[in-house]
Amino acid sequence: MPLFEPTIIYCDASVRNNRCGIGICRLENGAPKEVIAKRILKTDSLRAEAQAVLTALALAKNQGRKRVRIYTDAQALVSIAQRNRPRSKFARWFLKQLKRFRKTMHLRLVYIKGHAGHIWNELCDKLAKNARWTIQDIPLLLSRWITWLGHIPITRQ
Repeated sequence: MPLFEPTIIYCDASVRNNRCGIGICRLENGAPKEVIAKRILKTDSLRAEAQAVLTALALAKNQGRKRVRIYTDAQALVSIAQRNRPRSKFARWFLKQLKRFRKTMHLRLVYIKGHAGHIWNELCDKLAKNARWTIQDIPLLLSRWITWLGHIPITRQ
């Protein structure tokens, strides 16, 4: 990778039924070099998206990246980062986290429209959705399926 080319990272989060996951994809030469799916603690969608961005930045920092461009479909986070005038406690917290990373790297957050067919964003979306479930969830899923099946009338012939 050329010295002045930024590291390109896509990230997304998924929250549904108190289950949260993030998906991160780091590209190199236009192809995925590193892909991460991670389940996170229960939170709302904006905080989950923020956690995806901050996890991606921590990944880049640990790899010694100096120029990072992160693509996200969380327009609110991009607005907070660009405005640099926080209006809420969450915005102040998020800017403080970004400031920590900006001490050692040049970073840029870029908004891309979600679910618009962009291949790397769609990949991160799938990773985040799959990360919501773990092996411990299988008994819960089975019990839900059994309950659902119990509502189906069975006729004997």
